[in-house]
Amino acid sequence: MTTFWALSFILFLLMLLIGGKRGAKSFFALYVNILILIITVFLLYFKVDPILLALIVSILISAFNLYFINGIHLKTNASFLSISLVMCLLFLLTLLFTMHLGLQGFSEEEWEEIGVYSLHIGINFYQIAVFTTIIAAVGAILDTTISVASSIYEYYTHFKEATFKELYANGLAVGKGILSATSTTLFFAYLGSYLTLIIWLITLNYSLLDTLNSKVFGLEIIATLIGGIGVIVAVPVTAYITSYLIKKQR
Repeated sequence: MTTFWALSFILFLLMLLIGGKRGAKSFFALYVNILILIITVFLLYFKVDPILLALIVSILISAFNLYFINGIHLKTNASFLSISLVMCLLFLLTLLFTMHLGLQGFSEEEWEEIGVYSLHIGINFYQIAVFTTIIAAVGAILDTTISVASSIYEYYTHFKEATFKELYANGLAVGKGILSATSTTLFFAYLGSYLTLIIWLITLNYSLLDTLNSKVFGLEIIATLIGGIGVIVAVPVTAYITSYLIKKQR
């Protein structure tokens, strides 16, 4: 626990020194996000609908991080509208593919470990799978939307006479650069989380085909792909909404 607080203090100092007031806000927001997720786990325990909870939590985290750190501004409004639309699309995709692939619940690799426990816990594991997939994608999509919205607004401040088409094109151009970095970040973030899983499956003598078709690995792959789709869709959606709001404001 001492190590945890020591690292937290170092992180806070660095964010304060480099980011100033906004860095301090970001540090505080990080721990508020952790608190929200802890409360969410307790709500799941008390049988609150996981899918409804995923929608509420994703919107709550997005709104808090956007408005607390960046304030009420046209670019934050555009970012919030964009992430709300993208999250609705991801909900539909996640509901469809999780149900179709049957990835919910425990895999056969976990049967031995959970054999001594009762599985009658009154929680729909299909809904839990949807919940975890959606929550995992929020951060990357949030970063993408605010980056695109901020770049378009910054472009507008220098070129007040820019047309809607020019603003939109600028957003797409910036978005293309963001996609490469964000996609790589997503990939390595998920890779790091299931690297031990891959090693475990190798020790079980799984072939590549068996690994890709295993339930325990499949859900991680779906989460990665859903997150990637969300990031890609967020770029044109945010570019359009931000450009529209700027021209409407004029």
